[in-house]
Amino acid sequence: MFYGSEHSDLKPANGEYAFVGSLDGLYRLLLGCWRRETCAPRMQEKWSESNPTCGQCSITAFLVQDIFGGEVYGVPLGDGNYHCFNVVGDAVFDLTSEQFDHPLEYTLNFPQKRETHFAKAEKKQRYDLLKLALLQQSLEVKYCREGCFEGMNMQFRDKVVVVTGGAQGIGKCIAECFRHEGATVHIIDKQDGPWFVGDLADKATLERFSADVIAKSGKVDVLVNNAMPLFKGIDECTYEEFAYAQAVGVVAPFYLAKLFKDNFAEGASIVNISSSRDRMSQPQTESYTAAKGGIAALTHALAASLAGRVRVNSISPGWIDTTGKTYAGPDASQHFSGRVGIPMDIANMVLYLASDKAGFITGENICIDGGMTRNMIYHNDFGWRFTK
Repeated sequence: MFYGSEHSDLKPANGEYAFVGSLDGLYRLLLGCWRRETCAPRMQEKWSESNPTCGQCSITAFLVQDIFGGEVYGVPLGDGNYHCFNVVGDAVFDLTSEQFDHPLEYTLNFPQKRETHFAKAEKKQRYDLLKLALLQQSLEVKYCREGCFEGMNMQFRDKVVVVTGGAQGIGKCIAECFRHEGATVHIIDKQDGPWFVGDLADKATLERFSADVIAKSGKVDVLVNNAMPLFKGIDECTYEEFAYAQAVGVVAPFYLAKLFKDNFAEGASIVNISSSRDRMSQPQTESYTAAKGGIAALTHALAASLAGRVRVNSISPGWIDTTGKTYAGPDASQHFSGRVGIPMDIANMVLYLASDKAGFITGENICIDGGMTRNMIYHNDFGWRFTK
């Protein structure tokens, strides 16, 4: 535990960071934020997941100051460097103390100035990276306290949800969110695991899977067609591979809707996961882009055919990182939102579209991309450069 943990109940002074709850809450969030990229360069060789506070002291101390106020002080280390810690009123604490195998002396130390530390561009960049990681951590956990989503009140209790491609990434996040909301979740994925294992491109597999769902649950309240089709371009993609991508990305969503048609519960919903590539492209993406364009069009066709029985909508994600990596600099700032997306950004919308709150929404597509597709880009305008 960190030095000064007796002050764990200290509350944020800055309302923008109320989500951390307390000093202990911040510490627990930061455990998921500290990484080699935020570690001081001279100490990165010593950093490890088992020693996450290594090289994080100054950027952490100034972030703590942003949240709780107070002052930042430094313990001289004898090599010209200082180890930073915080003082808020009578509370003295050091969230990064665990990197040391000996106690530090936290008295008669030296005030640290933010402008001095951040005069080093790399340190300011690491601070910004840590701050962004904290925001992303908060988005991941703030809905999952006490086993349910705040404000959602277990609204999918006794509901049956089907998620394709639910073993990892966005699909896994969606499945976990529905489970937190009380739903029974059926997953189909090619990866081995405690779900129905099978290839969505295979007709017989889809028939067996749908029969299994109905035999076990008797109905379907929500169908989420999420599985990712093959990503190949015109130079390398064969006829068979292109057809396979459409089978996973368009045919399977259509056929599952058909197979479940007579077993959809009252108020049922289909949510199709498309992509912002359904409206814009890069070279060598034909198999994936065609499939995503197809499922976007399939959405409004199904909404018409199933009108009055099942609402059908689609979501077009932009750049969604599923690895837990935190991005800074142009990768983040090119988005109007100032960051790269995370799976919860998509899962939140899926749960909304599947809920009664979206009862007047059907046949619609919602693009969740941090504003990227609304960003008009021309060479030499607003800092953009085309270098090809």
